[in-house]
Amino acid sequence: NDSTQLLTVENGVEVDGKAAYVESKIDLREMAAMFLGGPPSTPLQPEAGRVDNMMTPTTGLDDKDLKDMNLGNMNTFRTTYLRTDGHTDLSLTSSDIDDCGGGVLVVECTNPAAGVTFAGGFKWYGIVIVLGEIKGATGNALVQGSLMGAEAGKDAKISGTLDIWWNQDAINKVMNDLKPKFNTYPKLNTWRSLDKAEVDALP
Repeated sequence: NDSTQLLTVENGVEVDGKAAYVESKIDLREMAAMFLGGPPSTPLQPEAGRVDNMMTPTTGLDDKDLKDMNLGNMNTFRTTYLRTDGHTDLSLTSSDIDDCGGGVLVVECTNPAAGVTFAGGFKWYGIVIVLGEIKGATGNALVQGSLMGAEAGKDAKISGTLDIWWNQDAINKVMNDLKPKFNTYPKLNTWRSLDKAEVDALP
């Protein structure tokens, strides 16, 4: 696998990997909409047939319901959308998935006071997009692929124990299997890495 360890956080202190100074300069809502198929609205409105699992306050959102879902695995990718509107933080744990979830996971917190915690050995292979605050991680949570998220206008600050590995194989599988709707929004044709000074200078 083409994997690069980006960051290891233990008890809120970075102990290995690259500096986690990134302030979000990309519209994650538009990126999430590419996978869900609907417009980048608030809240998101997934297109029928593009989402394998969807859970909103209307349909219920708790650990028992998550256990009944098929959240995919390393071989079979699925698209999952979770939305919470209340003040309660959403905690995703290993008990919510069968060993390791796979595909695209979009979590939307429409209330700025709410956020997401990765706990109890949570593992995901693919892309995780959090539209809200990532409040922390406990119990050796692991993301292989990409984890993106931050409350609007704020840096992403993670406390607890979390391993984030950039995995090109996982990213390629997401693109090939789940086919985001690039025809709906601008397609990324080229990119380059920016150093911290360049990021800070962006409008």
